[in-house]
Parts: sequence; C-alpha cells; structure tokens
Amino acid sequence: TSRALTAHQCAGAHRLKTTVLKLPITVKEKYIFYNIYTLFILLEFEKWKHEIEETHKCQFVKRTSTKKVNNIEYSYYYCHRSFYPRISGKGKRSLKNGGSVKIGKICPSYIKLHKKDNQLIVEYSSTHLWHQNEIGKLRLTTADRAQLAGKLSMGVPIQRVLNDVRDSMEGTTLKRLHLIEKRDLYNIKRDYNINKCFTK
Repeated sequence: TSRALTAHQCAGAHRLKTTVLKLPITVKEKYIFYNIYTLFILLEFEKWKHEIEETHKCQFVKRTSTKKVNNIEYSYYYCHRSFYPRISGKGKRSLKNGGSVKIGKICPSYIKLHKKDNQLIVEYSSTHLWHQNEIGKLRLTTADRAQLAGKLSMGVPIQRVLNDVRDSMEGTTLKRLHLIEKRDLYNIKRDYNINKCFTK
C-alpha cells in the first residue's frame, strides 16, 4: 500500500513527489520514503548521487549492467550494505576485520535511474534498515583511490601517505579517506599495478 504525501515540483532538485510505503508486518512500525526527480544530464545525476552519499554516509552500487527496453535505459543502484558477503574457500577467514560490510538482507534504500532521450527520471528510496550508516563500512571513492595511486606511483612511501591523509583531517569533516590503513594502500598498489617496492 502506498500514498502520496506531496505532489509538487522543487526548482532546485526537480523533485516531483514523495511517497511513503508501509513495510511488511514484521517491521510495520517503519516506513520507506522515496522521491522521484527529473534531471537532464548524467553529470547532474552523478553530482546529486555523490551529495546523497556524502550527506547520509552511504554508497549506492550497480547490481547489474544497464538494461535498455523500448529505447529507455534502466540502471539500478542498491545500498552497498545489501546482500550476503562473499565467502572464499577459506570460509570465515576471508572476512575483513570488524565483520563484513554485507548485512545478509536487502536494505530498502535504492536508486533507480531511467534514461530516455535527454531526460533522466530518478527514483530514490532514502530509508535504510538493518544497519547503521558507518563511515568505516564505506568504500574508498574512485577519486580518492586515484589520488592515492598517483602518490604511490611517484614513490611516496606508504607511511608518508598515511601521515599526509591523517594530517589533512584537521578542521574537516571525518570521511572514509581519513580511516585508510596500510592494507588499503597495498590493495590500491595491486589494483593499479604499482609493482615497484617502496619504503614502508
């Protein structure tokens, strides 16, 4: 069951309406709120998505590739905490310290992007359930990884990179970047094929 709470257009965000959905009886005291937006360029969508992720300390990832039906492209982004963790042949030993990012459930927060011609229709569910929005559970952004890879590729020692990042925390809002550890940098070296050995 759903019912519209508002039906208006906001010039800044191009919001068309907000809807509240009742969840199944097991969590009936909760509500799912979602908004529908009209945007006009993909860059505007990426900027909006980034602002949502920064504000709410969450991330949305594509579950499948973009699909095209009747000249409309459909893209689906799910909360990165959704679904089950991947277990390797070594079982639980493969899980990261502090537990998996995955919660073993499907968080109801999502983004659906429909693209037709030059118009983008965005459906966004802002309600997260079954997990807290923790900075430590976020992935490093592509931009942050690229910046760190640039320093590593120039031969900056790993410990120096860590120190520089932590020094940059002063006077700023805490972000995932500020929580990087040596293993994050080793993973970046691997992913960017930075094979030369530098001082640790």
